[in-house]
Amino acid sequence: MLFIVGYGLLTVCLSAQKVTVSEEISIRQDDHFRIIGQVGDRIMVLLVKSNRIELLSFDNRMRLRRTVEPEIVGRSSRLVGQLNQGNSFYLFTQQRDRDEQHIIKWEFDEQANLRDSSTIAIAGHLFGFTNFLFTYSEDRSKVLFFRTDNSREIQAFCYDINDAEILWDRNVNIDGNIRSDFRRMLLDNTGRMIMAMEKRERRFRRTGMNFEFFVFDADSDHFRLKEASIPDVFSYSLSFQLDGHNNRLIGAGLFYERTSTRAEGHYVIVIDLDSPEEYQFFKNPFPSEIMGEVSDQNVSRGGIADIEVRDFMLRNDGGVVIFSEISKVYERRPTYGQRGFHRSYGRMGWTDYYSEDVIITSFNPDGTQLWSNVLYKRQYSQDDDAAFSSFFIFETPSYLRLLFNDEIANNSTVSEYLVRADGRAERKSVLNTEYQNLRLRFRDAYQLSNSAIVVPSDRKSRLNLVKVEY
Repeated sequence: MLFIVGYGLLTVCLSAQKVTVSEEISIRQDDHFRIIGQVGDRIMVLLVKSNRIELLSFDNRMRLRRTVEPEIVGRSSRLVGQLNQGNSFYLFTQQRDRDEQHIIKWEFDEQANLRDSSTIAIAGHLFGFTNFLFTYSEDRSKVLFFRTDNSREIQAFCYDINDAEILWDRNVNIDGNIRSDFRRMLLDNTGRMIMAMEKRERRFRRTGMNFEFFVFDADSDHFRLKEASIPDVFSYSLSFQLDGHNNRLIGAGLFYERTSTRAEGHYVIVIDLDSPEEYQFFKNPFPSEIMGEVSDQNVSRGGIADIEVRDFMLRNDGGVVIFSEISKVYERRPTYGQRGFHRSYGRMGWTDYYSEDVIITSFNPDGTQLWSNVLYKRQYSQDDDAAFSSFFIFETPSYLRLLFNDEIANNSTVSEYLVRADGRAERKSVLNTEYQNLRLRFRDAYQLSNSAIVVPSDRKSRLNLVKVEY
């Protein structure tokens, strides 16, 4: 292993990859950071502070080239979202002016210079409505802003980045309860908005899963509604994605039939957006061999407890690969006024986090299971909201890499599972963080290309960016 120190950076050359660590950046405990991504030949990072923001521009050798503090947020304004596109990136803010809310677009170049700013929409300030929320299409050409009254009304508009114009805006009233039933808002490349709702029955005995999908076409003033009811099956965990290649909405989840404390298998629901009056539903109980490979403490009477759908991927043939993770949270209450010889003053934690085995399952387009595998890991931490736990999916043309911390500690190792298309997996060591003062947050990592990712390290109010190149 070769260590080269220079320009305030640390470069580690391993046999299979190169790791470059940026210089330290001081942050406060209540600051937030986001990796905007690659903009031109720079890597941009956004620091969100109490009433201000900072933009950091790094070169490909992870040297900090520029820090800018644009005056675009304050007491009467807030950041709504950010989006990178080619040689530019955009910040969107919501600013209150008397009884109006202004949505403002700010365009920056790769040097964090402000290129342009403009007010793209003005909405009335409505009591009881949420602040505007934000999502964007897969090709990053369109962005959606929406807000609700947390009851039945939604206000939304779609903005075209390339043409710099609003495609449509609508006020919609729905029959339901947005606060409890809302699951996901999505936007496709044409500017079509899809809202997924799961209606929870208020009665003591529930009959099954009941979904509603509202489809708002860009050239129509009315929505198309599709209801999907699956009797005697209940959702344990759920995630939605748009399949733009096949023009479908895909939901992937875990289901149970007997008790809500454990999942009994995976399910997939498919909505054809061109013909939303039809849907497909597939469910697959956990195979016995998978149940036998999961730790005994997580298995009970034909189900797996404390498991969540962490992510899923869409295969080119219309199939789905689901990533589920066993995740536990235990809250502990300290005993005030405790005195005695056995009291430990150093242990003041209130919440324990466990992130354990990952179950990867691949399904064919017809809903049948192609393969399934259990990837073993065990991560434990206290009072950190599990920020350093879980994993990151690094996609390459040949296989997937699942990157994760072996332990949540200052001096640990980073490992990866290489997962091939047939489900076979191999575990390898990637990096040893001992003596490097790194605590990596893989949940906040950003993939730059098929061969490089950037992972933030957050340790004792010090932020580093760690670039891993294969």
